[in-house]
Amino acid sequence: MSKHNGNSTVALVKSPKQDATEITDAEIRKMVREAVRLTGGLSDIIKDGQSVVIKPNIVVTRHVTGNINPLLMPVTNPFKESVQIPELMNGVTTDRRITKALVELVRERNPSGKVYVMECAGDGLTSENFKRMGYNHENIPGVDRFIALGEEGEYRNVDADDLVAVEVKSQQYKNLPKFLKNKYYFDKTYYSSDVIISLCCLKNHVNTAITGSIKNVGIGAKPARIYSSKGKTISASVINHAWEPLHDFIRNYYSARPVDFVLTDGLQGLQYGNACQGAPGYEEAKMNMRLLLASKDPVAVDSVHSCIIGVDPEKVKHLKDLARDGFGTIDTSKITVVGNARVDEVKKPFLLAKGILGKIFKESSRAQYKDFKGPSLSVDKI
Repeated sequence: MSKHNGNSTVALVKSPKQDATEITDAEIRKMVREAVRLTGGLSDIIKDGQSVVIKPNIVVTRHVTGNINPLLMPVTNPFKESVQIPELMNGVTTDRRITKALVELVRERNPSGKVYVMECAGDGLTSENFKRMGYNHENIPGVDRFIALGEEGEYRNVDADDLVAVEVKSQQYKNLPKFLKNKYYFDKTYYSSDVIISLCCLKNHVNTAITGSIKNVGIGAKPARIYSSKGKTISASVINHAWEPLHDFIRNYYSARPVDFVLTDGLQGLQYGNACQGAPGYEEAKMNMRLLLASKDPVAVDSVHSCIIGVDPEKVKHLKDLARDGFGTIDTSKITVVGNARVDEVKKPFLLAKGILGKIFKESSRAQYKDFKGPSLSVDKI
């Protein structure tokens, strides 16, 4: 749970394939190992006998393209077959082959400990999302349990034995419902684990400009039965999702239990939010990035993530606040990017919704930058 200060390293590994769908299982495994190696490896983080949590992003298994469909998400069937995304290389969820390769690396350091894959989906039952995206012991051996966070148990029972209640200093979020007693609630296995790895996706977001390693746990690691509105499919519906409150909640929840390592699935990459909100179609939302990012500094890797997708990290409030509080580095002059690609070579403008959605969620577009042309340099005399 240590804080990150000073200079940081972010690994950036790119596949030579021209299309993300051409990347093989073997190449994914090789890319994961290279990205982790470039950060210095896992030996200083993971020891044998420890409990390790891997938190992927399996937020949703459907796309919600167009201007109206995103607004209807809370009241429509999350598993309608006509809008389901492919199991692999979809850009929306963490590709299970990356998770498999990461579990292999963790097991090499930790053969006798526990390895858990945990998620709290934002749309639909997490257990069903696991099933549809191939998250099972056959596809990902080495995992002790796949845990749908807070899917079982008594609704809104904040005193349950399987929960940990945490008081957060410097409380920024001002809208906690009374039943939460001004505390933040975690699954006990998640909170007490020795190591947490955030395994996120390279995406922008209609509510927060980016959805990276910190948002992946700062909103996606909550126990669903505590933070959902009963009878609805959107798991975080008791949390105010307006720009500033959502950033403040993410900052608070993350600060109560920071992560130790980050691996970002940028093999496909996705624009138009976390589930194609406002995209003209699903195919138009995919970005064909062919990248992996990794770091021991979550703020730094999310800052590089921001720069790659055309977002100014200084305008992503939860990143700026966590950097201020010593949880990582947002200053790009203090971030060393290592690997076989440079940020300026791979960055693309990731679009956000326009029209009615763009007007509703205008703050995210204000965090984007428009100038993708790098500075020029010439030497007149040596």
